[in-house]
Amino acid sequence: MEAETIVVGEPGAYTPHDIGVRWLFTLTDPLIPLRYRQHLNDQMVALITTRPRWGAFFIGGVLSDLISTLPGSDPWRHLSARWGASSFGPHPPLDNGAVGVTGRVFGTYTDALDVAGQVMAHPEIDTGLAAFAQPLSPGAAYAVAAGALGHKRAPDALAALAGDTDEGDLSEQEQVAAVIQIGSRRRLPQGQGRQLAEDGLEAIRWVAARRRSWLGTTDDSYVVEVVSRWSILATTLADGGDLGAQWASIDERNAENSIIAEDVDF
Repeated sequence: MEAETIVVGEPGAYTPHDIGVRWLFTLTDPLIPLRYRQHLNDQMVALITTRPRWGAFFIGGVLSDLISTLPGSDPWRHLSARWGASSFGPHPPLDNGAVGVTGRVFGTYTDALDVAGQVMAHPEIDTGLAAFAQPLSPGAAYAVAAGALGHKRAPDALAALAGDTDEGDLSEQEQVAAVIQIGSRRRLPQGQGRQLAEDGLEAIRWVAARRRSWLGTTDDSYVVEVVSRWSILATTLADGGDLGAQWASIDERNAENSIIAEDVDF
């Protein structure tokens, strides 16, 4: 009798890779039923809440990959930010959050107008702006800015959102198991990584939408590749491993999927 083949992401599998692969469909398929979409997001929030070190590498890797593929002149690649004692960029704001090169606070739909444009009077009903209609939280704006620091620096910057990066205690781990296996939102854990999870995932959605604006299409297969990649590699890095030659391979893939502004026809 042949052994049963386990497919990554299939229901009943709960490794970080499985959870990440399922979660990416919340980025790519708008027709997923709302209740199931929320369940997938709850699984990822629960995972990062009690494994914030893994979360910092996952979110940092995804953001770094996607942001590095934006045109070099894109202002989203040149933000300054602050979160508590952590700050970077030429002009960090006085308060938590991020600012652009002019010093204006970053994180509203107006930051997408340069590429997406505006057709309707309200961004909530504009197909090019709906993804940006709700303002970013200060933590999510900080996370977007951190992504531009690159693979090596972004996770450390994102750790500021998590505070203590130790694993959750036993009670939190039990709560995570309940969310992942049962889907009980009422039992979402409140560990150190909760803010990192919610702000970091929000930042990923915005940066994925930014790529979509540049490409002029909702069909962006590279987002799938990036999220799948980092749901695996984040475990290696969180466990103290090194990616070795894989770093160069990642850079090559990002270069192959980079957007050249002059080649985009608006």
